[in-house]
Amino acid sequence: MKQELKQKLIPLWMTAAVVIVDQVSKLIVSLSMRVGESVDVLGDFFRISYRQNPFIIFSFGRGFPPLVQTILFLVLPVVAIGLLIVFYFREQGIRPVYRLPLAAIIGGGFGNLIDRVIRDGGVVDFLDVKVYGFLG
Repeated sequence: MKQELKQKLIPLWMTAAVVIVDQVSKLIVSLSMRVGESVDVLGDFFRISYRQNPFIIFSFGRGFPPLVQTILFLVLPVVAIGLLIVFYFREQGIRPVYRLPLAAIIGGGFGNLIDRVIRDGGVVDFLDVKVYGFLG
């Protein structure tokens, strides 16, 4: 195996790790909490809040017809993940240290895509961070 390809494959362990941790943590939350339930971890700054999001960020796409939702929520993420993977392998100028976060982003995309396919309620969200004056 070429050394260059080997160097590109090593950070992809991050992708696999993100998918595994993502799915296991979501399974734990979904088995141990009810939808809508929250547990304070660091006061109201950080909570575990079990939510299901069948839409995109901030419930975007709520009123779209089912066909449009399918395209937006399944097809476009597959295309986006595919483009990121192509970029990951074809771009020669990416330093190895930047491949790790890119591999993690790809893993997060896969994790959410898995949720959309196997979970009736859509993507499981549970990390709730309140950034005063900005979020929350």
